[in-house]
Amino acid sequence: MISAGQLISERVMLKRDRFFAVSARDGSIKPAEFLGDGLWCEDTRILSSFRVLIDGVEPTSVGAQADDAMARFDLESGSLSITRTRFVERGFHERITVTNNGPATVDAVLEIEVAADFAAMLGIRGSVPELANPAPAPPIPTVDGVRFELDNQASRVITFPEGLKHQLRLPSGDEFSVRIDVVRDDREPVIDFVAGLEQAQQVYP
Repeated sequence: MISAGQLISERVMLKRDRFFAVSARDGSIKPAEFLGDGLWCEDTRILSSFRVLIDGVEPTSVGAQADDAMARFDLESGSLSITRTRFVERGFHERITVTNNGPATVDAVLEIEVAADFAAMLGIRGSVPELANPAPAPPIPTVDGVRFELDNQASRVITFPEGLKHQLRLPSGDEFSVRIDVVRDDREPVIDFVAGLEQAQQVYP
């Protein structure tokens, strides 16, 4: 049985201003495994689940690197390598790159699973028992991803290229990338990934 201390030591946290993200060392967010997982804005969780699947299965973690500016998660699925690069700036921003390292063309389905429950930190910590078991908000499909709304709270998951599921056909050496932005639905412009990552690295050299 894994102890609470071991679970905490196996988490990766990124923080910037009011936002912080807590995940496993493969980049996944799974509150059923660790209650504090998620993307938080102050004391409210605006993303409560985040998993990357290849053909319906989570890839195997082969390494992780993190500092104050960003985190990188390296995974494998057969001859495919998956690199997840993440930073936090007025939300959560990640680029997922799938590369075919094998000699033959690979057909695969890349799927991104997300959920938001808008949990209160006091409930997750057990300070307010009636808030301890939040239910996920129903997803509302949008042209560029999905939106979640509950009790006057709202968040958006934006993908580019659009879609949470992508049918891939990768010849040997080819790659495919998708960007995911998770932000509060407050009409603020979404930061450019490259510029945002460079800015984070300048703030935390």
